Order: sequence, then C-alpha cells, then structure tokens
Amino acid sequence: MVHVVWFKRDFRTLDHAPLHAASFADEVFPLAVIEPSIWDAGDLSKRHYQFVKESMHDLDQRLQKMGNQLHVRVDEMIPVLETLYATWGQFTMHSHMEHGLSHTYERDKAVKAWMDAHQCRWTETPGFGVKRGTYVGHRPSFMKTYLKEPVYPVPRSLKSVNKVPNGFSDSSILDGYTPPGTLASNPLKGGETAAIKQANSFFQTRTKTYLKHMTKPAYSFTSSSLLSAYLTWGNISIKSLHKATQNHLDSPEKKPKKALQSFSSRVYWHCHFVEKVEMKPWINTVSKDPRYEGVRTTNEEWFERFKKGTTGFPFVDACMRFLHAKAWLNFRQRAMLTSFACNTLLLDWRDVGQFLAQSWIDYEPGIHWSQIQMQSGLIAPRHIPIYDVIKQSKETDPDGVFIQSQIPELAACSSANIHEPWKLADNPYIAPMIDYDAILNENKEKLYAIKKLPERTVHV
Repeated sequence: MVHVVWFKRDFRTLDHAPLHAASFADEVFPLAVIEPSIWDAGDLSKRHYQFVKESMHDLDQRLQKMGNQLHVRVDEMIPVLETLYATWGQFTMHSHMEHGLSHTYERDKAVKAWMDAHQCRWTETPGFGVKRGTYVGHRPSFMKTYLKEPVYPVPRSLKSVNKVPNGFSDSSILDGYTPPGTLASNPLKGGETAAIKQANSFFQTRTKTYLKHMTKPAYSFTSSSLLSAYLTWGNISIKSLHKATQNHLDSPEKKPKKALQSFSSRVYWHCHFVEKVEMKPWINTVSKDPRYEGVRTTNEEWFERFKKGTTGFPFVDACMRFLHAKAWLNFRQRAMLTSFACNTLLLDWRDVGQFLAQSWIDYEPGIHWSQIQMQSGLIAPRHIPIYDVIKQSKETDPDGVFIQSQIPELAACSSANIHEPWKLADNPYIAPMIDYDAILNENKEKLYAIKKLPERTVHV
C-alpha cells in the first residue's frame, strides 16, 4: 500500500513524525497541495506564499537526497484524493494536525469523511502540544509529555512510488500560482535550511542582546531569535527547538542563562496561544465580549492611512513602514499598533486583524487572533490596553533612531522634537490625522463605560 505524507504547515524533514512513520513503507508519496480556498480565505497573502514556496523548494531538495521528491498540485484536497484513489486504490496518509481558522478545520473534517468512506487510513500526529479540534484541558501536562518525546531523525532514504498519478508536478509548479493580495518582500527566506541557520546564529550570537533589546524597535530585529516564522510554517519543530535550548542551558560553557530561560518560556507558551483557535475557531469573526459589537466601525480613510504609515504620528508610521519592509515587529510594538487602530481610531478589530495577519510573516492564527481581541479589550475580565503612542515613542526610541531609519523626512529633526514634530513652528512631517489627546480621552471614556455594563454571553 502506498503511504502518502501530506505536508501542510510542516515543511521540514527533521522531527517530522509523519515522514518518519512513512519512511518504513515500500512506496512513499510526499504531497503538498496549494488549495485556492485556503489562500482565498483572506488571512494569507503573497508574503506568506513566497515563504511557503521557498520552504517547499527546500523540502523538495532534501527529499531528492533521500531518493524521492515533493509532488505538488494546485487544487482542492478532495479532487486530489480522488486522483490518488483512482491510481492506487486504497492508500494510507500521514500528516501533522493543522491549527487554523474554521475553514481549515472544515477542510480537515471533509478529508476525514472522504478517507473513512473509501476505507483509507489517515494518521494525524500532533505537531505542537495541541490537538486539532480538541481543548486538551490539561494542556501543560500534555505539553510536558509532548516535549519529552524523541526528536525523529531525518530518514536516510525514502522509496518512491511505482506509479505517479497524473496531474502532479515538482515544486517548480509553484511559480505558476499567484495568491490574492499585494506583493510584499520578505527579508527572511523560508525553508528548513534557513531555519537551522537562523537558530544556530541566535544561540551563538543574538542571545547576548536578546533581553536588552527585546522592546527596542531599532535593535530588536537584529537581537530577536527570528524563529517565529519558521515555527509557524513548520521549518523547525517546537520540540527540537526546546531541546536545543535546554542543551545550551545545560552546557558547561558560559551562556546568557537569563536570555535562554526567557526564550524557553516563550517557546513553551507558544502552544498555549495556538490552542486558542481550537477552543474558539470563530475567534477571527466573533467578539469574545459582545458588549462591544458595533462600537468600532472602520473609517476607510483612517484605515488606509494606518495601513500606509501616513497617520502623521512618527512612531506609529515608523512601525508600519518597518512592518512593510521586514514583515515583523517585536511584541510591544505589535500591541501598540493594534491598540492605536482599535482603541484610538476605533477601527473594526476584524479589519485590523486581517490586515495585520496578512502582514506578519509569522502569522499563527491562534496566537494572532487571541492577541487582536486582547489588545482591543475584548477579554471581559481584563482591562483595555490603551497605549499612549507618544509615551511609547519616547520610552522605546528616546533618541529617535528608529523613527529616522524609517522616515527620512525626519532625518534632521532633533531627538527632542522628533516624537511630536507638529509642535514645531514648521512641521517637517505630515500633520497628524486626528487631535490625538481629545480622541484618545473621548474613546477611553466610551470603551470603559461599556466595560461597566453587565457582561453578556457569546453565542456561536
């Protein structure tokens, strides 16, 4: 029987349980499918596709060294399964569980129904300390058990199938598909090779400044691990990264222990947030606090200025322009952008969330949408995180180094004036789009007045 390995958001060969399980079979068919319905859903972009395409090319090269290759098709999953069945009859399929929004969950349920109806076995393996469609309940215990499992080695060889079904190509077919949205460049290259190189570089050099520059936008990109995108698209596994971190912590050599411990805790809590989307697959469309429904409405002019980085507030605009260029921001600035859009401008959190989802190269649905709701104050027991962008600017970029790196119009502006250039007699930058203090105070009162109302239950 042919064993199919379905790669989804797990483009790697090291610590790949489905690939390891299939490697003992006599016929193995590595499969990747570009599903238009998934790419058209609105949360993905050309930026993500570029990263995925590079990841698939890298995976294809690694599989070829094992004597096999990646078989790619642009189609929906059910027609793909029909083609496989028409060629071989019954087959076995291995894959990792995917964790995404409801459209990916519905796709997986349809695949499961098809496989059962055709008496084909489908084995899904947890890729994180999370299970698809399930709230583990005792996730910390499950996570600890998962992290103790072995790191699966890269197969030495992988036997190919005797008969390749029609309609499949190698990874070169990826260049012929264009997802919707605007093209955005990526400074990070996708693929397992790049992920391993990035991890080694972090452990060897960037851990030294990891904590010091974590919230400093001018330096955080060059001090961060930059591994979040590689975790998102499965170029490296949580388990192998956790074990590597522990090895460095246990090393007799002098290491920046606090930085490694801080990084380790973030790796561990990654799965806590990923699980949010399994608990609440509607998290991208339904407010967890229904009292705020209708309060935020998207002013298209304001939204466009926010997206383009032309609000007139230097720090906000610098963060947005950096995001356009790097596809990444540190956590503090991500939270500030979300709060500015949703709590100061009162733009609809769904519109803001979708735009930012398309922008972050490390977009992980469970993490992203739970943070969008949290930073919008939609977690009933919590406060509303309303950031003062001027204060944030002065605290995290006191000398204006970051602002000047992104906004050349302010290159000659002094550090004393760069955070609020509109106060100068001759403003060298564009005028602010709103009366900041007035709007901030007005909307703060409005949002907190709603917070005092009786809580309501979410019905989905």
